[in-house]
Amino acid sequence: MRFFTRSLALTGLLMVTALVQAQTASEKLADLLSGYETFSARFAQYSSNTNGRRSQESSGEMQLAKPDRFYWNTLKPFPQTIVGDGEYIWVYDPDLEQVTRKSGDGNSNAPAMLLNGQLEQLDKDFVITNPVNTGNEALFDLAPRDKEGSEGGSGFARIRLFFVSNLLTELMLEDHLGQRTTVLLQDQQRNPSLADDHFRFTPPEGVDVIFEDAL
Repeated sequence: MRFFTRSLALTGLLMVTALVQAQTASEKLADLLSGYETFSARFAQYSSNTNGRRSQESSGEMQLAKPDRFYWNTLKPFPQTIVGDGEYIWVYDPDLEQVTRKSGDGNSNAPAMLLNGQLEQLDKDFVITNPVNTGNEALFDLAPRDKEGSEGGSGFARIRLFFVSNLLTELMLEDHLGQRTTVLLQDQQRNPSLADDHFRFTPPEGVDVIFEDAL
C-alpha cells in the first residue's frame, strides 16, 4: 500500500513537472507581466551601434498603470517628460519650452504592449522564446514574425527582456539597422499606489504646444 501511495505521488509530481515544462514562452512571459496593475522604477538608458559603442546615455524615473497610462521622466542629461493619459501622449521639453501632443495610438507599439501586458496581440506579431529560465533569472527573446514588416511595423528587429526574481530589470530594443537601446531598471515597485492625476498633463503657461494628432 505504501508503495502504491508513493508511486501515485511520484506520478502526480511527474505530471505537474511535465505541465510546467509544457508551458510556452509567451505564457511564461504573460505570467510575469500579469502580476501587477501599476509599476514604478528608476531607469538608466543608453544606445549602442553595431560596434557596441555607447551613446545618448540618460536616466530618470518611470511609472505605468494598466492598460494605457504611463509617465516617463528623463532627468539627465536633458530634462524631458513624456505622459500617456490613455488618449494622448504628451512630450514636454523644458529647454525648448515646447510641448508636443501625439495620438495615443502610439501606445500600441511593442514596448508599450510589453509593459502593459498586452501579450495576446504581441504574440501575434512576435515569435517569443525563453533561452534562459533558472530559478531566479529569465531571459526572453522576441523576433517579428514578419521580417519584412519589421521595418515599417513595430520598427524592431529584436526585443529582449531580462527578469530577476520575477521583476523586469533590463529591456533591449534593436532596430533593423542594428542600433540598440537598452533600458536598465532599479528600485522596481510592483503595484505602488499612484494617483490618477499623476498621468494627466497640463502644458505650462508660456510654452509652445504642437498638436501632431490634429495634423
